[in-house]
Amino acid sequence: MEMSIQETFLSDFYLFGISPFVLDLKTMAGAGLNGIRISEDGQAKLPHHRIEGLVFQILETGGFLEKWEAKVEQLDRADGLKRLTEMKGWTDQMAMTAHRMRLRIAYQFDGNRLLPIHVCK
Repeated sequence: MEMSIQETFLSDFYLFGISPFVLDLKTMAGAGLNGIRISEDGQAKLPHHRIEGLVFQILETGGFLEKWEAKVEQLDRADGLKRLTEMKGWTDQMAMTAHRMRLRIAYQFDGNRLLPIHVCK
């Protein structure tokens, strides 16, 4: 479990600059419901693929996917792999501390931008 936490922390930190990387999807809920049937009691079944498609579309439009793909491609080069290895030394300690502290920052969509928000328990 400890190794998994360290690997996830390093991956998130490398790609996104923060770990854990959490998306708050509240601001896009309305767009996700377009064309979805809502029952008499106000309930709706929102297919998972619909949410994935909306998130992908916003991230692509905002240029985030290109940036993250470029970082992944850097891992195929010696300098990119060296950078990741160097990061691992200090992110391992950060991962265990962050896991205990329960970092409460999430990102929320504002149009096609990601804005950091403070998330409370």
